[in-house]
Amino acid sequence: MTDANNSSDSSPKEPIVSEQVQVTKSIQQQIAEELYVGKYKFYNGILYQKIDNYYEEVQDELEVSRITHHISKFKFKRDEKGNITHPYATAETSKKCLEYAKQFVTTSVAINDSCLYCTNGVLVEHIEGDKVPYTLSYRLRDYSEDDFCIGKPTVTYDPKFDNLYLNQLFKCLDKDQLDMFMSILALSPFGGALQAKKLIGRLTRAVIVKGRGNNGKDAFKMPMILILGGDRVSSIKTQAIADYDSGTNRFGLSPLINSRLNWASENPKWVDITDLVALKEMVTSDPLTIEEKHKKPKRIQTNCINVFSVNQTPRLDTAEESIKSRFCVVSFNKTFTTNSNEVNESKGILKADPRFQDEQFLIDNVCSAFLNALLLYRQKVYAQGHIDWTPTDKAIEDIQCEYLHLREFCRLYNFGYGEGTTPIISLYKKLEEFYIESGCLEFIQTGKDGKGKPKAQWQDSPNKNDPYIKGTNQVFARFKALFPETEKEHLGNNKFGLKGLIFKGQQVSATDATQFPPGAKVRIYPNPDNKSIEFSGTIERRLANGEYIVSTLIKGQEQPLPYREENLELISLF
Repeated sequence: MTDANNSSDSSPKEPIVSEQVQVTKSIQQQIAEELYVGKYKFYNGILYQKIDNYYEEVQDELEVSRITHHISKFKFKRDEKGNITHPYATAETSKKCLEYAKQFVTTSVAINDSCLYCTNGVLVEHIEGDKVPYTLSYRLRDYSEDDFCIGKPTVTYDPKFDNLYLNQLFKCLDKDQLDMFMSILALSPFGGALQAKKLIGRLTRAVIVKGRGNNGKDAFKMPMILILGGDRVSSIKTQAIADYDSGTNRFGLSPLINSRLNWASENPKWVDITDLVALKEMVTSDPLTIEEKHKKPKRIQTNCINVFSVNQTPRLDTAEESIKSRFCVVSFNKTFTTNSNEVNESKGILKADPRFQDEQFLIDNVCSAFLNALLLYRQKVYAQGHIDWTPTDKAIEDIQCEYLHLREFCRLYNFGYGEGTTPIISLYKKLEEFYIESGCLEFIQTGKDGKGKPKAQWQDSPNKNDPYIKGTNQVFARFKALFPETEKEHLGNNKFGLKGLIFKGQQVSATDATQFPPGAKVRIYPNPDNKSIEFSGTIERRLANGEYIVSTLIKGQEQPLPYREENLELISLF
């Protein structure tokens, strides 16, 4: 038999308390519980105060003053005579109480990660599917205690809101440019660029918004700030990114930590954005080291769409494919006038409306419709699994031609990738024709009675970084820089050619929209009389009956289809 006194008892024992202990809270605990719990959140080094359904940043100096006033009300008896003192009513104690309270209300909950905060509730996104095509839907729910909204919401979600003023705003852009721009902006809310990268693959590019003066750029930017919330929109300029790369200022990218949209205005022309390492990481959401003052550096994946507004076009003069994989250009090229008699929408002359510069007007008349449009474009991108970047080809080509005269040559003479080899001597003869027609080269007769060998007389290139080609020995290196896949091919008799580069037909003007050589990018209108329905493609060849075979993307697959000339409109030649 087992001895009862030695039997094992697994039931928990009550703690033995020898005497009653009275727990007294410290002054820090009292302040935290009385002033901060349930009313404040401390996130990413910033203290926020709850007001109604949202939080606003508060300054430490004001909080120390508030704590000091609160502590001064505490009274303590210090001696037998009953003298009342205030031993904790000091600035040092107040500062310690504030630091303790911050730790007490610290939260790691990310802001706006899966929803949008609106005046009438919280807009939540639901994604169905495990691959493209995804189905996105939205519902509005009430605010809860767990919501962490920074700043007072200003936009109301109303799926039936009138599009009157939104349509007026959208006239600032051509339809194809508008669709491309809104598609990429639509990736910024909810899960941001990282969510799109995870579910679809890398979609994003840095957007260069090009246009002089007040031409609608800010009228697009302000609704995005109001919809996302100011805490989720940063404005890091290309110069700050260049300074980060060079090590001049390593703190300039810290606003990216919480950013969903980085939209920087007035970016300088002289910064070579094609060579910014940090910008590449921002575009691809690859890990980037962020440094904040008085904090340890940390590695993050940026989660924002990048938009850079420029008045003067930046340099885009590196290899074509690397440019097109990282950048897109949105051209605000419409003209605005206050004279109603000068308005001509068909020519891109629009009536100026200063109300679109007023924040309250945008809140009352535009933002709700703008939000609805963002959601529609977002649904389309997630359903199709891609963004049509075709509209940016012509714009990038224009910028490249501005900085590289060889780009202009290739466009005018329809020279580019193709099956075959172009002899260097033949290419140089075409270049001479181009230089002569451009006025930068002329041949002066020499010798008696002008019967000597003609002498080439060159004008100086207006761009010191873009010198003219003055001999056949320079041809290969210069065109190799533009077309990295080309190789020098030996043709015999000490002659060489550029393999994989050809003239694709007759010389074509950049503005001639009636000729569609192979490789040209075109806009397709199934019904030429109704241009509201359109898509894009690439010319493969012309048939004997005058129709063109156009390769276009249908349900995620390239398909060649025949179209007549009246169904097509030229976007770019290569």
